[in-house]
Amino acid sequence: MKIQHLRYIVMIADQRSISLAAKKLYVSQPYLSKIVQDIEADFGKKIFERKPQGIALTAEGKQLYFLAQSVISQMDAIENIGKQKIFPKTKVKLGVAIAGFLLKDSIMLAFIKKVDAALIDINLNETTVEEAINLVDQNKSELALVVVDDYQLELLTQLKKKHGISIISLDKGSLYYHFHENHPLASQKQISIQALANYPFAKFKEDVYTKISRQNFIEEHPDFKVAQK
Repeated sequence: MKIQHLRYIVMIADQRSISLAAKKLYVSQPYLSKIVQDIEADFGKKIFERKPQGIALTAEGKQLYFLAQSVISQMDAIENIGKQKIFPKTKVKLGVAIAGFLLKDSIMLAFIKKVDAALIDINLNETTVEEAINLVDQNKSELALVVVDDYQLELLTQLKKKHGISIISLDKGSLYYHFHENHPLASQKQISIQALANYPFAKFKEDVYTKISRQNFIEEHPDFKVAQK
């Protein structure tokens, strides 16, 4: 049986009429009727039967119909392969400089889904804000993800033109901390900066941005003292 004959069977079943199917297929009705007769003769079973609403599939015809649809779909997919334009795949390189930023897995997953995983070369460089900007400035990273305070943002804005880079604010918010439920400060509704200073905390590597922030902070809060531990 030819693939074209399967297309005839599907069209007749969909149109519920040999004459209508013949018009859709641009063939004569006698020719289409002869094809159906030959297929039924080869099968030894009826594919179609006449109903008040038109031609309908028999039980065996329904089996052939669904199998024919599957075969046609696969053949169309095979034919489309040859029609598709094939472009050479290039290696995708993504350099990201991270400063004070916890990169969410969802960001990477969204990127990987859009690119062939075998062609991805991702380089994450955790560093300071200053170095992150330098890596972009030197074309060693495509972008930098940094977390800065108001002082540092003002400095970045001033250097925007000098470096010829774009600055996009992804999110803004107040300073926040995460506490374990058993931490002494966890039950307090308001926490002073001085209270936080009495506990150990992680400290990022210093650069010009952190130094400026610290200096401005000390000027605004002269009574602030960090406990020595």
